[in-house]
This record gives sequence, C-alpha cells and structure tokens, in this order.
Amino acid sequence: MADKLLLFYCAESGRKALNNMLRIGRKVPATVRTMELKCAGRINEEILMESLQDGFDSVLVVGCHRENCKYLDGNLRAERRVQRIKNMLADAGITDKRVDMLLVGPDESGKLARKIDELCHISEVSL
Repeated sequence: MADKLLLFYCAESGRKALNNMLRIGRKVPATVRTMELKCAGRINEEILMESLQDGFDSVLVVGCHRENCKYLDGNLRAERRVQRIKNMLADAGITDKRVDMLLVGPDESGKLARKIDELCHISEVSL
C-alpha cells in the first residue's frame, strides 16, 4: 500500500507543474492530498507538524526555483522551515516520517511526478 502524502504547492510554478503532469495523463495517486498555497512561504512549522500528527506519512512542499519566487523569498523561507522540521524529527529519532521541499519550474512535471512516487513508495514512474 502506498504511503499517504500531503502535497502543499505554490500557486505559481507548483500549480503549473502539477497541471502539466495531469495534462499529459499522469495521475496523482489516491493516497495524495493536495493543498494550494498562494506562496510556499506561507507554510510554517506548525502546519508541517500537524500534518504528520494527522496521519500523513510524508509532507512535500513544492515551490518556485530560487530567484523565481513571485514574492521574492517565499521559497527560501519555506526551505528554512522545512529544514527546521527535518532537523527536529531527526533529533527525535523519527525516521519514518518525512518532510521535504521541492523547487520546480512550470515545465518540470516529470521531476514532481518522480518525487511524489518516491514519497508514496511507488516503484514505477510512468514519465
């Protein structure tokens, strides 16, 4: 059975990469829940921890590439917050819960699909 993943994505490149993935016929696994954010920088440590506590096996935050954030540094703020949670989980010895960040461009649907499959423990990637 695939792991449950909560996918937060920015309304700019994250949405476009996800839409491109769907447009070419790549389906999002049923165990994935998605949530759009105006900017990845809106994510915070509390939301990330609550997502794991609510039963998700993994949380992925998808934002714009560095230097491409519409809100200047939202992606960098998100990266720092994700890293703090990753460090906190590692310090607590929790290795089965994962929080990760992926920076994508609108045309990188394959990169997004591979990351989703990796976090859901799906062995075959259709792209």
